[in-house]
Amino acid sequence: MLFHLSNALSWFTRYEALENEISAVAHTQIPSLSSREVRDYTGPIVKRAQAAAEGRLISYNNGLVDPRYRFRRQTLYKALSPLIPSVLLPDMRAIIPDDLAQQRKSERDKSRYSDSNTGRGVRQGNVEKRAQALKMRSQGLPIAHIAQTLSVDPKTIRRWSKKPK
Repeated sequence: MLFHLSNALSWFTRYEALENEISAVAHTQIPSLSSREVRDYTGPIVKRAQAAAEGRLISYNNGLVDPRYRFRRQTLYKALSPLIPSVLLPDMRAIIPDDLAQQRKSERDKSRYSDSNTGRGVRQGNVEKRAQALKMRSQGLPIAHIAQTLSVDPKTIRRWSKKPK
């Protein structure tokens, strides 16, 4: 727990104050640990935070990245789940189990893509705009003018104006 907490602090606390912050939290939350034990558990985090503060980068996945530790959501959840009361899960956003993350993503996607395609190259919410665009186009108005009037990309107006095959 102290390791993960210290890692989080390394991202949100200035390096110069990091050791003091870790020490204060450790002595408040885990008074049984000695100062030496706290330093032993969190030393790698402090070293990486120092490297980040100095602007150093490390090689990772064919790129250069910040040297501080990164953890995936599921990894953190597995490590910390015994400490998380189940009543808190509905209010949590980041450290949640895979099934809850997938459920939330499905709900977001469902609402995001509720404006389904009609099968005629236009979304349901754009049927009226397409009809207006076709009417304006038949009146000889330029595509740029139609696009600006309807707040639609000119490419969309061109696609809507094509004759069906």
